[in-house]
Amino acid sequence: MLNKIIFIVFLSLGSHSIFAQYEEEAIKEVILEAYVNGVYNEGVIRNIKLGFSDKFQAFEIDKDGNMSVQNLEGWKAEVEQKIKEGKYPVSGTEKVSLRYHNVDIFRNMAHVKITFLIGNKTYAREVLTLYKSPKGWLILNKTFQKQTSSKSD
Repeated sequence: MLNKIIFIVFLSLGSHSIFAQYEEEAIKEVILEAYVNGVYNEGVIRNIKLGFSDKFQAFEIDKDGNMSVQNLEGWKAEVEQKIKEGKYPVSGTEKVSLRYHNVDIFRNMAHVKITFLIGNKTYAREVLTLYKSPKGWLILNKTFQKQTSSKSD
């Protein structure tokens, strides 16, 4: 009987771990396709619409603690302008990538701490908040601060 209980406990812990890993991969996929490729590397408006909440806001905190805010419509307008100017796709030293530090998932929300890189240089530290809607994971907001020193991380 004890062996069955131990087996059930290990089975439930294992299935929880697999589920959490699946959710983390789904979150990273949304971030890659909607945020990194949609906004920065490829300029794909469809990906932005699919991966961002229409309530999205980006908060920049400068080195003096001042904050500026931009909504999704502002971002889409910037991407559409870059598309018209032929600035996509980007490559080489202009290509954006991310370094993940932490993905914290609780029920239907997630906080993702990342370093935003342009080429191989650190540009900013960011925290993205996502929520799981009936359509899947959506990026709700980002808070970021640009790198101010020449130190890469």
